[in-house]
Amino acid sequence: MEGQKSPIRIAVPKIQQSKLSFCDGSLDGFEAWTNSLPMANTGAAAKLLFQASRELNVTRIPPIKRYKMLEIIRNAIYDICEVLNKRILSQSIKLGESDLKVFTLAQTLQNQLAIGYKHIVLDEIAQGPGKETKALTFAIHRAIADLSQTILRAYQLYSPAPANAWLELHQLYGLAEAKRIHEYSVKDNRGKYVSACSITDAYVRTLLLGCAKPNQLRQKELSLLYAATELWTSLVKVSIGSDKQSLFILAQHKDHAPVYRSLIKSLPSGVSRGLNPSNLATALQKHLNKESSGITVPGNLSDALVNHIANAWGAMVQRSFHRTQHSGQAEIAIGLLACHYFCAEEKSFPFLLKSWNMDLPEKKKSSKKASMDVWDQSFDAGGSGFDSDAIEFDSISFISKHGDKEEPDTGPKGTAIVSKILDTSPGGYGIAIDNPPASVQTGELVVIKEPKMLNWSLGCIRWIRSQKDQPTQLGIELIAPKAEAIAARILNKTGENGEFLRGLRIPALPAAGQDATLVLPIMPFKVGSKAEIMDGIQQQKVQLLQRHNTSRSFVQYSYNPLTQLLNKQNQADGGDDEFASIWDKL
Repeated sequence: MEGQKSPIRIAVPKIQQSKLSFCDGSLDGFEAWTNSLPMANTGAAAKLLFQASRELNVTRIPPIKRYKMLEIIRNAIYDICEVLNKRILSQSIKLGESDLKVFTLAQTLQNQLAIGYKHIVLDEIAQGPGKETKALTFAIHRAIADLSQTILRAYQLYSPAPANAWLELHQLYGLAEAKRIHEYSVKDNRGKYVSACSITDAYVRTLLLGCAKPNQLRQKELSLLYAATELWTSLVKVSIGSDKQSLFILAQHKDHAPVYRSLIKSLPSGVSRGLNPSNLATALQKHLNKESSGITVPGNLSDALVNHIANAWGAMVQRSFHRTQHSGQAEIAIGLLACHYFCAEEKSFPFLLKSWNMDLPEKKKSSKKASMDVWDQSFDAGGSGFDSDAIEFDSISFISKHGDKEEPDTGPKGTAIVSKILDTSPGGYGIAIDNPPASVQTGELVVIKEPKMLNWSLGCIRWIRSQKDQPTQLGIELIAPKAEAIAARILNKTGENGEFLRGLRIPALPAAGQDATLVLPIMPFKVGSKAEIMDGIQQQKVQLLQRHNTSRSFVQYSYNPLTQLLNKQNQADGGDDEFASIWDKL
């Protein structure tokens, strides 16, 4: 450890009373009160827990007894916080007043629990060197775990960590290291994959979370990631700040998450530490490559998430482009439905399918006799392709393709919102939105258009930053300057082919040596799949090749044509097709 020893800097409220008011103060009485909580009534239980934990933290209680009381109430607080999380994490990232109070309540309950354990820490070290009990180890472990929950919850709303949460984590770990108790194993029934871990393990898990570029991950992914770190802490090393093998640096006296070593010019003053997760990043990359990695990766972690954290915990990648401050506005639409709608010149997908005559069952397309001679349909062969005398031409209401009357588009339509441009680069935008819709998520597909631009540019939300009473900031990575709306379906070897789904085609850029690519939903497509794509004029069978851009919402594929382009307008496939646009209007 480097630098001067810093005094422990953790905050607790002053003791104001000598006994509890909501129970008789005995362990049995406290446990009976906890067991009587109306857990089925979230509001009532949360209120009682809030009042009790706050009172507990201002009441004089011996350290060992306080620890036992906190262990009794801990599961109830965690269970209620999980229920509260489900409510706030199902909303837009910009919470309304009511949901903001729910978020604050969850943070307060978790923080009150941490305060209780911090009381024990201060009481224990006040006894003097060498006089501490095992309660110090347990209390530091629990305080770190509970403070970590407040950081996780804040990250899930793309907000800054609570004030002093990082500082207190660093301080608590520093104390444990100084007392040489940081490697002792402590049982914890709130673990998902392990039943016990050390103070170092609990601390490293939160450091990994802070280093994982959390504003680029989705809310659920952050929960899954934090749980998975239980399995990986042995591959991560915490060392002194001067250890040049460390990819990240943190200062014990600063209220900050770790930062890349390459971003700082010199070590911070005072006690500093290094974090080196490179072995973990290498193991995760081997897992992705289907190589022997010696690491357990939970099945609920997608390859996209594993790839993200492997990159985040590896060597820092410098930005390809410099940002330029910019002022102005841009329209933005979020999600594949909206992107497809605007790339299709504001036509809904069902409307396009109908106008493209793609909503007809396959059996109608293949109903013609396979044995019919191609010349049977010729006029001069006297064939029976159709009886012109039997057609009542007066009954046909001929419709011009460019006629004024057109059936209304009643399908689902995309919505564009106005955003403020903060900065730009050749690779994307930094924008701000006052009231972001619930569809705003990292990895979500977007189209964006500045005033006077003809085409919508295709992009992806890479990061989100949210602060109270401030517009939500989004980082948009550009994928292509233009995209074309298509329909795509999976071609199955047996049985019926899949339904047509929304897709986008990015035109080739020969000057840049880039072939055309397809942007498709995650399911049911995959590398190697055969698919049919259609844009109303042309249809083509293709095989999906390499993935170029993978998100939690879409995949960008290169593809290999399996058939020549067929121009639907010029097809003469059996007589009926040339009139297909009018049959349903006669």
